[in-house]
Amino acid sequence: MARSHKTIDSVTRMLDMTSVPAMLVDEDLQTLRETRMLDMTSVPAMLVDEDLQTLRDNSSDSGDSEYVSNDENNDDAVDDTDYEDLGDQTYECPFFGSMMWYGERIDKHRQTSRPKFGLCCMSGKVQLPKIRDAPPTLNNLVFGTDRRSKHFQENVRSYNMMFSFTSLGGKVQTSINNGSGPYTFLLHGHNYHLLGSLLPEEGTRPKFAQLYIFDTENEIHNRIDAVRSGNQSNNLDPAIVASLKDMIDGNNVLAQHYRAVRDHFSNDGHQGVKIRLVKSRSTDGRTYNLPNASEIAGLIYPLLFPYGEDGYRDDISLRESSFADNRKRRKVSMREFFAYLIHKGHGEHSLLLHSKKLFQQFCVDGFSMVESQRLNFIRFNQDQLRVDMYKGIKEKIFKGDTEGKSVGQRIIIPGSFTAGPMYMFNNFVDALQIYVCTIEFQKRGLPHAHILLWLHNDDKPKNPEEIDRIICAEIPEEENDRKMYQLVEKYMIHGPCGQANLKSPCMKDRVCTKRFPKPFVQRTESDADGFTVYRRREDGRTVTKKKTTLDNGFVVPYNRILLSKYRAHINIELCNQNKSIKYLFKYVNKGHDRVTAAFYETRNTDGGAEIRDEIKM
Repeated sequence: MARSHKTIDSVTRMLDMTSVPAMLVDEDLQTLRETRMLDMTSVPAMLVDEDLQTLRDNSSDSGDSEYVSNDENNDDAVDDTDYEDLGDQTYECPFFGSMMWYGERIDKHRQTSRPKFGLCCMSGKVQLPKIRDAPPTLNNLVFGTDRRSKHFQENVRSYNMMFSFTSLGGKVQTSINNGSGPYTFLLHGHNYHLLGSLLPEEGTRPKFAQLYIFDTENEIHNRIDAVRSGNQSNNLDPAIVASLKDMIDGNNVLAQHYRAVRDHFSNDGHQGVKIRLVKSRSTDGRTYNLPNASEIAGLIYPLLFPYGEDGYRDDISLRESSFADNRKRRKVSMREFFAYLIHKGHGEHSLLLHSKKLFQQFCVDGFSMVESQRLNFIRFNQDQLRVDMYKGIKEKIFKGDTEGKSVGQRIIIPGSFTAGPMYMFNNFVDALQIYVCTIEFQKRGLPHAHILLWLHNDDKPKNPEEIDRIICAEIPEEENDRKMYQLVEKYMIHGPCGQANLKSPCMKDRVCTKRFPKPFVQRTESDADGFTVYRRREDGRTVTKKKTTLDNGFVVPYNRILLSKYRAHINIELCNQNKSIKYLFKYVNKGHDRVTAAFYETRNTDGGAEIRDEIKM
């Protein structure tokens, strides 16, 4: 038992290291480095799959079901003795005043009663204007609990879109929300925001900024019609639209400017009026963010910034006190800007953080902007990034040019850019030494981590009995082990699927793609592909999920210690064959899904230097 506990201790350290905010954070997950390197023969490997994904499409014991309690058996009165609870945000940043967890401190290796934090304001280097409280109309809709407020909160993206001045250029995938999981905002393609003409073309309906100018006698109907999507627009409340219109007209400087254009068109015709986009400001972005009548601001999210506050500007200075370290950069980065916005100060009731689906859209939109800015920096600073030292070596690998006649020019993404080619390669090399950890969002938007560990020879389970002490795929006895029974019931049961639930995400052609229920077996063993078949005895123990009785055939393999400590779906798998380990490396470090199809010649036919751009790959 001492050996198995040593192995689980190493797993818990990995999970603790991944318990950091993943949104808009510059720091990459660092690789654990030990003074003693493990030999490549130190197999099997342990895969900790803290998510709803699968180890492989047809043979994994994980599934795409909801591994949370969403049925009538929602009993949270479980003993908390072993539960690892981070508690509440009880620490306040001395500079920004945001509430933080102790684990978010800058120096995580040092215990201190006065921790410092950098996620919110870069330890006081970033200073932005305090966000004003929302107008009463909007405040009541966002924070209210009555039927009207709940309707607004459920449809907040539609209400924001009908008052937005620009379009969202990316393609929003809606099919991801067809299942029973939480709402997910997923954006595809190149993201941009389109600002059209002041008036619609003849024969077309007005939309976005045009709604503030054209046919305002029928404005409420036009706004609802502009966001029509199937029959969803029938559910939008005209009374809410009218109240929001009055609120924006009375508070938003940009809306008032468009209304002035409407009046000009009404009195003097359509000639001589143009839109001017203002990039720079005459005011200090650290203390002032409301535009005057000739400035454009708050174009995209009028319900998040009802006064027309500025978005990100590249001329916002860092605080002067931060210049003492002689840093070259003296402007607030886009990442720092968004990180500042999404942190809540002590005692604040943040409109942004309570905007539900619209907040998701804002974060995705913001992250795409941050990533675009990083890629632009990489493109135009190749010399500073010292990419020349590995251009020649990688050229042959990527081009397959055996003659060496066309070296060309490369635009290379450095290893510090998450999910870039060099980043993936470096993490793969580190994985061969100790472990690999990848945090990503599955197809339905739920965050999860894949952790692959190499075990030292002394720690390898060498027989079925030792495997059973680490990994279990059976329902505990309810009478004598009620605590673990409740945890397995809540987090580690697949389904129900099959005939009991044909709409389960794992179902295809009326068959579970994860091959549940698994067959009963009396003894743990390995199949021909090196995947472990865990002990699942037909002992009569069952749980009830969504009024369906499920037995050991529906249990996802788990570890008792990890399940008790983290109270989450943590799928444990053992890999004891080279074939399965090769597959795991491919899966865990696969990066973004991509398909490339191209016909090309290895020689440059025009005689010029060929440019290979990793940013466009």
